[in-house]
Amino acid sequence: MAYASKDKYWVNFGKKKLQLRVIESGFVEKDCQKCKALTFLEKSAELNQENINYKNPYSVACRKLGGKVRIGKLYSGHSQSFCFHPKDNSFISTNILKFKTK
Repeated sequence: MAYASKDKYWVNFGKKKLQLRVIESGFVEKDCQKCKALTFLEKSAELNQENINYKNPYSVACRKLGGKVRIGKLYSGHSQSFCFHPKDNSFISTNILKFKTK
């Protein structure tokens, strides 16, 4: 039963389906143990009020941390933004990134 719960989370990026696992209150790719995307959790992006008023602040945080944002379609049918690390293309959901305002 424990094994089945690990594989119940997935995301589609176009026609590519990737497995996820829960981390904090978001997702990371299933096989990420020491992947570069986890380094995003060690940092906090600095955003100004305009970033928060007019854009998704988590997506802006991803870009400010050096990542690339992609939108995927979750197992639930909902869309979710993910932050991809440029060095190994690993990814983490943007909703668990940290940011502070100036």
